[in-house]
Amino acid sequence: MRWFQVLLTAAWLLGGGLALADEPSDAPIEVLDLITEEEAAQPDAPPTRGPVVDLTDGPVIRVESPEDGATYGGPFPVRVEFLPGSNGLNPDFETLHVVYVKAMKINITGRVKKFLNDNAIEVPSANAPNGRHTLRLYIEDVGGNASTRQMTVRVEK
Repeated sequence: MRWFQVLLTAAWLLGGGLALADEPSDAPIEVLDLITEEEAAQPDAPPTRGPVVDLTDGPVIRVESPEDGATYGGPFPVRVEFLPGSNGLNPDFETLHVVYVKAMKINITGRVKKFLNDNAIEVPSANAPNGRHTLRLYIEDVGGNASTRQMTVRVEK
């Protein structure tokens, strides 16, 4: 029985599902247009001086996928977990903001919030146009302490 638990855990960690041979899955996977062509065409944000420092006073923002700095050849899974920070206070999901970093920041919170389950954003398949894309996540805990996390991916189809 242990091998079956290992198999299930591996399938979950790899972001996939596990379809048993006698249980075919015909359900289509919803593809989220995380970033549109029009948004990607907007002018880039000016370069920052020095490294970007994330706030860490609030909840822990754990990005499991996509991998920061990675290049993807097509749609990619998104899994971001929000956990209580060192103060033990729970995340306040009403304060969650996800922005696409361009010269004028583009708020994409609405399109990802429907994929919020319990304490994580889980998008099985996210699509973005070719190019380099930077997202910034912001959330506070119930005490008002904030955390941010920035990640960048490249898409080359």
